[in-house]
Amino acid sequence: MRPRISVKVFFHLPSILATGLVLLAGCVVQQKPADAPAASAASAAQSMNLLASLSTNGIVPSSPQIQVDTTPALVVNIAPGKDPYPGITLQPPADNWDLSGLGHVDARVANLGSNRLTVCLRIDNAGPWQDQPWNTEMCAIKPGATGSVRVCFGYSNGKVGYALKPAAVTRALLFVGKSDAPQAFRVEAVEAGGHEPAVGQFARAAPDIVEAEERSAAEPAIGIIAKLITGTVNP
Repeated sequence: MRPRISVKVFFHLPSILATGLVLLAGCVVQQKPADAPAASAASAAQSMNLLASLSTNGIVPSSPQIQVDTTPALVVNIAPGKDPYPGITLQPPADNWDLSGLGHVDARVANLGSNRLTVCLRIDNAGPWQDQPWNTEMCAIKPGATGSVRVCFGYSNGKVGYALKPAAVTRALLFVGKSDAPQAFRVEAVEAGGHEPAVGQFARAAPDIVEAEERSAAEPAIGIIAKLITGTVNP
């Protein structure tokens, strides 16, 4: 005798599967540590706008090649020259930003130039430069497009790196490579967020390094979940 499937169970099967997929996606994407860290000013709000918390002279150009405009938005114009890594340094109002409990810093940047632009975001602790006390990532952005670059604490360039101390971030750098042509970009946001991972439990994969046309928002949710499960795309 064939086992019968309850009509009620069969009727609710799509919603049961959908609920399961949503829960599974949440587990894969969020990657929260088992034990939540102690609360801090940043973690209490779950994010911090670093641009809104700069010191009085908190935007420092890397060389005379750099012209910075702050009204109505933060725009960085870069003339050709000898500076190998032209850009700006963002400095906290005190000795450091306390990002305890948070897990990353995101920068959203618009390419105002006519050439492809590779923007690097670096988050620093204090210490000798020989120790390279920072984490860094980069994002390639096409002309006229906007892209995001994320530095996950403890990672650099897609690999486990310096064990950054979120409670003592001394500065954030946004810079590009040397070019014979003028370059320009607009900084739309620099925000800290996410969750600080427990020791040895950094994010399962390094952050996405993608171009500005990155993902299609129209991709079906089930397809995204399938890719996450198989490891063919980073969360």
